[in-house]
Amino acid sequence: MLEGLVQNLEPVRPIPPLRSLFLTLALIFGVAVVLNLLWVGFSFTPHSAWRQAPFLVLLIGLVVTAAGSMLAAVSGAIPDREGLARRGRRTACAGALMASLGGILGLAGADNVVAPFPLSITVACAWRASALGAVPAAALCIYLARAFERRPGVGAVFACVGAVTMGSGLVHASCPSREALHLLLGHWIAPLGLALLLALPFSLLIRQRGRGPRAVS
Repeated sequence: MLEGLVQNLEPVRPIPPLRSLFLTLALIFGVAVVLNLLWVGFSFTPHSAWRQAPFLVLLIGLVVTAAGSMLAAVSGAIPDREGLARRGRRTACAGALMASLGGILGLAGADNVVAPFPLSITVACAWRASALGAVPAAALCIYLARAFERRPGVGAVFACVGAVTMGSGLVHASCPSREALHLLLGHWIAPLGLALLLALPFSLLIRQRGRGPRAVS
């Protein structure tokens, strides 16, 4: 009888250690940053921007959103870590509110909100943030497929939002433009929308590859 119970069991796939995941993410993001800087050149945010509250609030919001989202994605795919995943989701929501507040404060303090601004630069910043986050997002989603992610859509959304927002934080800290509407759209709203679109194919990847029993290593 005991032999019959184990005959049809699928082999267990170990979940990669978290330290390996974070090391891989740091390495991938570092390579993406170097390639991006070589491609678009080096640019620096004016020193005066670092003394402006809207700029700093938006930057902190992006960093908090990235950290909370990736924490929610990773811990949500590990058994018995639901409490940590909830804290990650709350942190991500708080960061999103902070980023939105920073953008709104910038608009409120702008001299001329409806002044024409270069749309091409706004689009370029959004795509640059997405390019920086695309490969780390893929690495996170591959991890989720190997782990115990029971909600592929939710996991993919937090993974992609976290990775792309991490790239957006770098873009925000290095972009020379200080136009308020550009900062809100190009550094926050548009990258967030692109991250949500990126989550669609990755959720299918997690659903298709995330079959079979896993074991935490």
